[in-house]
Amino acid sequence: MWDRAGYIVDLCREVAAAAKEELGLKDLKVEYVTVTAEDRFDAVKSGRVDLLCEATSVTLARRQLVDFSLMTFIDGASVMVRSDGPQSFKALAGHKIGVHAGTTTEDELRRTTNELIDTFAASLASSSKHS
Repeated sequence: MWDRAGYIVDLCREVAAAAKEELGLKDLKVEYVTVTAEDRFDAVKSGRVDLLCEATSVTLARRQLVDFSLMTFIDGASVMVRSDGPQSFKALAGHKIGVHAGTTTEDELRRTTNELIDTFAASLASSSKHS
């Protein structure tokens, strides 16, 4: 097993330490459990995990499944391409796009690309009327 590190890991360790202290426990076993974007909320709901420490968007649908803490940081999705790759969403047309399935990032990317397709189709329709 690899040694975990990073902001979220540090935050999770602090939450575990605070829970241990508040509950007056001598020891608190922390076990890392692998979850996916697809099963992470079910893992919490079913009790397979007690705490999910990761960057997760809060949505109304997700609030119906699990409780969320106060926001710990603000993040946004970004796109990573080669330096000689597409430089706009429109330029991504025809390219393969990798995204974690079942995430709000996937939802937003699909929404954005669908809006661009609709805008492009409307532009084509409009320009064909003027031809």
